[in-house]
Amino acid sequence: MNVKENELLFIYDSRNITDKRALAYAHTLNKLNIRELDLSKEHLTERQLVTISDILNEEIIDMVDHSKDLSEDKPNYRNFSDEELLKMLAHDPRHLQTPIAIVGDIGDKLLSEFELIRKGLTTEGAKLGNFNKENSYS
Repeated sequence: MNVKENELLFIYDSRNITDKRALAYAHTLNKLNIRELDLSKEHLTERQLVTISDILNEEIIDMVDHSKDLSEDKPNYRNFSDEELLKMLAHDPRHLQTPIAIVGDIGDKLLSEFELIRKGLTTEGAKLGNFNKENSYS
């Protein structure tokens, strides 16, 4: 997953209104080229998911959105191996916490459409030093 320093890879699910609002804000950022990856149309591979996990500095389990569990019997994902979680996320990306923003080799999950502002990305330009886990609100 190659993301340039002047590029924002925006991983989102267009079936989610909050994701679509965050994407709309991302398109107002003047200094960054926006590269969209819509999980409703394109799935990530297990290898790409591992790369994203590394960029986010998170375990695979922490990338699972438990609130999007579609089954009646809510499984305890903590009992799943990383391999099982990767297969699930690759097969059904609705379980992945989105949106995710990656700039260069740093990234974060966004909790709301306004998270890009709180992380230091503004329409005046990207202040990439602020866009990292130290300033994360997640």
